Amino acid sequence: MPSSPPNTRQRLTPSRLAGKRVLVTRPRGDALELAAKLSAAGATALVVPAIEFGAPDDEARAVAAVGDAAAYAWLVFTSVHGVNTFLAYAAPGTPIASGPSRIAAVGAKTAARLEQLGWRVDFVPDEAIEEVLAAGLIERSAAGDRILIFRAQEARQALPALLRASGRVVDDVAGYATRAVRDPALAEAAQAADIWTFTSGSTVRGLIDNVPGARELAAGKIVACIGPATADVARAYGLPVHATASAHDVDGLLAALECV
Repeated sequence: MPSSPPNTRQRLTPSRLAGKRVLVTRPRGDALELAAKLSAAGATALVVPAIEFGAPDDEARAVAAVGDAAAYAWLVFTSVHGVNTFLAYAAPGTPIASGPSRIAAVGAKTAARLEQLGWRVDFVPDEAIEEVLAAGLIERSAAGDRILIFRAQEARQALPALLRASGRVVDDVAGYATRAVRDPALAEAAQAADIWTFTSGSTVRGLIDNVPGARELAAGKIVACIGPATADVARAYGLPVHATASAHDVDGLLAALECV
């Protein structure tokens, strides 16, 4: 009797997410990857954004910083949206790629977007944590170097504070703002979901603003955060955190959920 082909009798371990309803709170365009991977794992993604992107309060400062990019020793991006906003503020025909001498990017997706534009990325920290980013930049720069951080208006202040304390000259510029979405569907989805996912502190605040009794409701849910900074915000609002990604991206978030 012919032997069975190898692997015929092996069974793949089913995902722990199979059959779960998972709330995705990030902006709809950014949610596509997470939603697709949840679906592939057998989960149902409930995509209801808790935040939206808009212009910063001081848009003129953002435009001026982009125009002066070549004067900086380092240009720092912390998100793909930051890269896209920077590009939108650039004057047509501006040779941005030959501007700043060095570029730092937080996360593989941000680095990939920059490289897609033809920009060389010189530093990507191992962890998407401001303190880790600051340490890497200090190691790779000199006192007196000018550094432009182009990011969300609501970002934490650890990064510029650490860089300034080390003698770097920092312009921390808001390229965009994140604001809570007002959508009754968010409360309905939060109620229906088995799992809540958060990819930034802003998504936590957006859910809190939209879901009456969110703290009490969370007691019956699994709460997962993309990193420790987001988890800290969730806990500050009284939400339990059951899973925190070690790698601060979509794959890391899914891996953390598989361990709950």
